Amino acid sequence: MAGLTWIDKSFYNQVETSKRQKHSTKWFKGKTKYLGDDYVLKSEYDGVRGYVTFFHKKCGQYWVTTAAHIIYGHSHCPCTLKNSGKKRIDAYCAENNLKRMNPYMGMRVPIHFKNLSCGHVFKRRPDNVIYSANGTRCPICARKHKRGEVHPFVKQMIVWRKDKGYSQQDLAYLLKVSTHTLSDLENGYKQPTKLIIDRFSYYMNLR
Repeated sequence: MAGLTWIDKSFYNQVETSKRQKHSTKWFKGKTKYLGDDYVLKSEYDGVRGYVTFFHKKCGQYWVTTAAHIIYGHSHCPCTLKNSGKKRIDAYCAENNLKRMNPYMGMRVPIHFKNLSCGHVFKRRPDNVIYSANGTRCPICARKHKRGEVHPFVKQMIVWRKDKGYSQQDLAYLLKVSTHTLSDLENGYKQPTKLIIDRFSYYMNLR
């Protein structure tokens, strides 16, 4: 077309390249000073979007991240996040009469905790321990009913059982209940149902 001069596209590419020239690795090292001497850069700088590799002396692991995370985000090795989480959960346990029983693996990885009040050990995620309404509550104790008065009929049952020389296991077999249920009945954690009363009355009158 008249009046127009054809310009090769490579010209524009050259202009764009000149506008976004990469900094040197030396320049990038200056941006990593905040990391301190614990980090050693093991790769060359290849632009903001490129990946860089560090060796973290403290944890002995290699850490790969983008240069942008270093320059703009001031990131650190992921192990530092674990250490901060570990300190947080340990401090919380100390304040709430708990003890961490397993190595800390992250806030969302379930580990065992010991409730120092009751001695029970249970498994739960650290973030649930800290942020859940019942996070510090022992689930084993929570399943138990509050102990109350032993039912008068159960008191008769205990006397009869001991007079006959029967164990809890023997009487549980006769009543067709578990030994655990019979123990709860005799300790006031449960009340006898009509079926249990009828079954026991049968054996008490029979023998």
